[in-house]
Amino acid sequence: MAAALSDEDAPALHAADTRAAGAGLCDPAAVELLTTEGPAAVRALAALGAPFDRKTDGGFVLSLEAAHARARVARASAGDSEQVRQEVHQCKEAHRCQGFRESIA
Repeated sequence: MAAALSDEDAPALHAADTRAAGAGLCDPAAVELLTTEGPAAVRALAALGAPFDRKTDGGFVLSLEAAHARARVARASAGDSEQVRQEVHQCKEAHRCQGFRESIA
């Protein structure tokens, strides 16, 4: 899950990367929502038990991937990504989230 989780990153930087990668096809409101609320969402999932990889200081292990200019992809070790997906699904069910869309991949 990509989010501005490090001290060297910010939602505005993530949004700029997303807009640049989207080449004019991104919905500005969706980009703003996802990049602004993304860090809190990842932290909330971690607090619920989603097994994101962590550094010894407790911070998230972040990868530099795709069109991101900074390392901001919080990941789970092999086999744990399914557990992260399950945590998202359980959170959605518990809070009866409206407008939640399952991954199509």
